[in-house]
Amino acid sequence: GVLEYSRVGRDKEASTIIYFETFLNDIARSFAIEKNIEFRIDNHITTIKGNKTKFFHLFQNIISNSIKYMDKEKGIIEFLTYEREKEIEFIIMDNGSGIEEKHLPKIFDIFNTAGKETTKESTGIGLSIVKKIIDSFDGKVSVTSKYGEGTKFSIVIPKKEEYL
Repeated sequence: GVLEYSRVGRDKEASTIIYFETFLNDIARSFAIEKNIEFRIDNHITTIKGNKTKFFHLFQNIISNSIKYMDKEKGIIEFLTYEREKEIEFIIMDNGSGIEEKHLPKIFDIFNTAGKETTKESTGIGLSIVKKIIDSFDGKVSVTSKYGEGTKFSIVIPKKEEYL
């Protein structure tokens, strides 16, 4: 995790065209081994040009947490994308255990586990990687959560010719 965190921003992978429908389905398939998780995708982005690895790590870290802290018999993870004139938005929601309000201000701090370190194996690095990637795109992230009901991540990044 620390190695992955240190690489963000230094990764000089060549830009590629990312076909978002395929990309999102590939991410969902990579988590398909989780039998109690249903993925719902509502995608409105055709393609973007950028560092595919960064986008993969961004979404993988959020979805990994959603699965790790899923406490429902039937887990649901929703992935919504929107393309607007000057920005794109990604929303990832789950119906998992949620995050207590007192922990929300620090969830992007490195080594922070939102008070869950005794219940699950966690390094507290995943969401700090998410924040570092979003910052590299000059974007913003917000989180809302209701403890016991689920969490919603909203990521807004300005439209660019390419995302490196």
